[in-house]
Amino acid sequence: MDAVRLTDDQMRTFIRDGYITVRPNLPREYHDEMFAKVDEVFQTEGNPGNNILPRIPELQLLYDDPVTRGALAGIMGDDYYLEPHRFVHFNQPHSKGQTLHKDSFTRRRHHTRWLVTFYYPQDTPLEMGPTGVVPGTQYTNVIPEDSYDREIGAAGDAGRIVIANYDIVHRGMPNHTDRKRYMVKFLFNRMGEPTAPSWDNKDAEWGDEGGEYSGLLSHAWDWFRADTNGGHSANGASVEDLITALSGDSEHAAFDATYTLSDIGEPAVGPLIDAMRSGSADNWYNDKDRLRRIPGQMEQAANASYALAAMGGHAVPALVDSMTTSEEWDKALAAETLGDIGLEGRDAVQPLTEASRDIHPAVRGQAVEALGQVAQGTSDAVPALIDALSDEDETVRRNSALAIAKLGPTAVEAVESLSALLNDPNRYVLGNAAEALKRIGTPESTEILIDHLMTARWCPVTRQGSLY
Repeated sequence: MDAVRLTDDQMRTFIRDGYITVRPNLPREYHDEMFAKVDEVFQTEGNPGNNILPRIPELQLLYDDPVTRGALAGIMGDDYYLEPHRFVHFNQPHSKGQTLHKDSFTRRRHHTRWLVTFYYPQDTPLEMGPTGVVPGTQYTNVIPEDSYDREIGAAGDAGRIVIANYDIVHRGMPNHTDRKRYMVKFLFNRMGEPTAPSWDNKDAEWGDEGGEYSGLLSHAWDWFRADTNGGHSANGASVEDLITALSGDSEHAAFDATYTLSDIGEPAVGPLIDAMRSGSADNWYNDKDRLRRIPGQMEQAANASYALAAMGGHAVPALVDSMTTSEEWDKALAAETLGDIGLEGRDAVQPLTEASRDIHPAVRGQAVEALGQVAQGTSDAVPALIDALSDEDETVRRNSALAIAKLGPTAVEAVESLSALLNDPNRYVLGNAAEALKRIGTPESTEILIDHLMTARWCPVTRQGSLY
C-alpha cells in the first residue's frame, strides 16, 4: 500500500513543535501482543537494548505501515535509515520520573537530519508517566527555565507513535500508578539532502511570519522544500547590531538576528565568520554533552554557524578559508557548517577531504560527516572516506561509514574496506558499514552483507529455557 503522506498542516506542526503523533493501521490485539512480548522479555531476559527488533521482529510492522512510512518519509525523505540504536524504556510503577534533558548523542543543528520515535504498546494516561516533551525546544541550546510548565505529556491509548526531532527537550514523566509503562524507542537518519518536498505539499510559504522564531521556522520550511529562494527582507537592519544580538543573552533575540543575518547574505559573511571564530566554539563543543540538562548554554559561535548554514552557497568560500586556517574547534565547526549547507557546499569537497586527515579527531569526524552531505551524487569524496574507515577514532569510522551509506552506489570502490568493518568493536560503526554495503547494492556488496548477516543473525525464539 502506498505511504500516507503528511499534509502541510502536519508538517508545520512538526517544524514548529518538534513532534507529531501518528497511529499505524494495526488492531488493538497487535499492541496487546507487543506489550505482552516486551514484558516477557523484560521479566525473563532483561532489557534487550539494540536487539529489541530482532528479539521481537513483529515490531517492524509498525514501521512498514503506510501511515508511519509516510510520516517518516515526509520529514526525512523516502530513503531514510533506521539507525542501529534502539531501546526499550521501562517506567516502573511509582517512579519519580526523569529530569528534562536533550539526548546525549548531540546534533544541535536547525536542519532536521535525525529523528527519534516513541511507541507505546499500552494505554498510557498522564498519571502513568508517558514521555514529556517541551514544544519548540528542538532548536534551542538553552533549556528554558519554564520547561516544566510548558511540558506536554504524550498521553493516549495503545498504538500511537510519537515522531520527534532528536534534539527536543523531553523526559520520562513520573508513573503514579501501580502499572508498568513501556516505550520502545527507534532512531532514524536522513540520508538524502532535500531536493523537493517529500510530503503532500501544496503551500509554497510558511504562512506564519509574525510568530515566535518566525525567521527560523520559515527557513526550516524552505529547507525541507528545497527552496533556496526563500529569503526574506532584512528591513534595513544593521549587521553590527544584529551581530551584537546574536551574541547576547537572549536566545530568542539571537535566533531572530541569526536568520535576519542569513537573509542579508554576502555582506554579513565576514562578521559572521568573526563571530564563529570568537573562541566560543571550544565551549560549545566541550560543554554541550555536560549541559544536556537545565539550563543549557548559548554560544555566539553556534548561532553564527546556524546563520552561515542557512545562507548556503554564499558562505562556502569563507567557511573553507576558516576551516583551513583556524584552531581545532573553530575548524571543526567550520566543517560541520559546510556539511549542514549540504548540496550547495559541493565546492568544499577538496578542502573537506584535506580536513579528513587533520591531526584532531574532532575535525576529522566533522569533515567526513560533511562529505556525506555535500558530495552526494558523485564519487569525489570516496577515497578520503575509505581512508577514514581505518581511523583510530571510532567516531571518525562511524561517521565515515554513514557518509558512504549516503553516497550509496557511487561508493563501489569502498566495498572491500567496508567488509573489514563488519568486525569492528564499535556496534554503530558495524551497523553503518552494513547499511553502506546494502545501499551500494552491487552483487559483491550484497553477498558480503548476506554472508555477514547469516553468521550474525539473532534467533528471536532462542532464550533461557528454550535453547533448541
